[in-house]
Amino acid sequence: MLDDKMLGRIYILRKLAINQLTYGIDASLPLLLDSLRSVDPQTVDLHSYVAALCEIAAVYAQQSNHAACADWLDFAHSVAKQAVLSTRVRLVSLAYERLAKTYLAYADDAAIQALLEEQVGVAQICAERGDQSFALMVLSKSYARYARHKQPRFRAEAYRIALTIPDQWDAANALTTVAKAYVVAGDHAVVQTIITQILQREHNLNNDSMIDQKDVPCKLALVYIEQADFVRAYGLIAGLAPSYAKDEVLNQLIARCLQTDQLDQAYALSHEFYYIEERSAVVEQIIRAYSDQQQWAARVQVLQAAWRRCRHTYDLWTMVAAILPLLPSERWLGTALLDPLPWVAAQLQRYS
Repeated sequence: MLDDKMLGRIYILRKLAINQLTYGIDASLPLLLDSLRSVDPQTVDLHSYVAALCEIAAVYAQQSNHAACADWLDFAHSVAKQAVLSTRVRLVSLAYERLAKTYLAYADDAAIQALLEEQVGVAQICAERGDQSFALMVLSKSYARYARHKQPRFRAEAYRIALTIPDQWDAANALTTVAKAYVVAGDHAVVQTIITQILQREHNLNNDSMIDQKDVPCKLALVYIEQADFVRAYGLIAGLAPSYAKDEVLNQLIARCLQTDQLDQAYALSHEFYYIEERSAVVEQIIRAYSDQQQWAARVQVLQAAWRRCRHTYDLWTMVAAILPLLPSERWLGTALLDPLPWVAAQLQRYS
């Protein structure tokens, strides 16, 4: 039986230990670390416990204490391995997923591949215990992450495993991670094929709450941005309805435009934001950039054009915020914006 109080104790021990490791206050560190290692895995959420052990290993790795990192990774691995048959099956899969992520970040190739080989057996055990789809999803994602960051030859196997997953949502989840590996590999035809396969699974589910059709292209667009392939990144989101996920991609594309002085392109992209607050923030950045270039007329034109695009009172007043930081030092700018009196009168009439 799981002990919620023990789980809370693990959280506190982990936080205290990490703080002492980070800030060099080690008076109680040995006791804290010993207490973490003395926990009975059968009494706590295995995934949370393994995650806490992996976090300690990560801190040691960041401090270049590779021996301590390896020691804590080995201990976390032994805890997960001993609990495969005795712990709730879903927690076993999650624990191995966390292990695989930490190994990928800090272990050598031989250790990573040994863990992945072991994970195949663990997935088979989890399948026999009634959790096949989730176990295969975790295995496929572990292979795909390894392929994306280190060993491309694991990519095809990750894809093959994902296609065997019975549950539609678990399969789509795995395929999204696999697609990211193919984005990094530059195999764009396969990426498009996987997107089609994911959306087909969404259609089979007939449940928009499970797989968001906008979410997958946006996730892959972010990976394309990491690869500096901005054209393909935008191509994936160009036809999508406004959404929070699309805004995240737009923010990164616009940041790139601002870095390269493509201010017109940044402004054009800002029209696609779902949230007016995001659009207003970008307009503010653009007019600041025009200020740095002493393009005074361009600033006024951008602001007036942005205001004219507003269709609701809230949008209009939110967009006004773009100019407020400039007014204390450049009061003339406010006058210039309001100078075309017929337009101002029309706006007042619209929102009266």
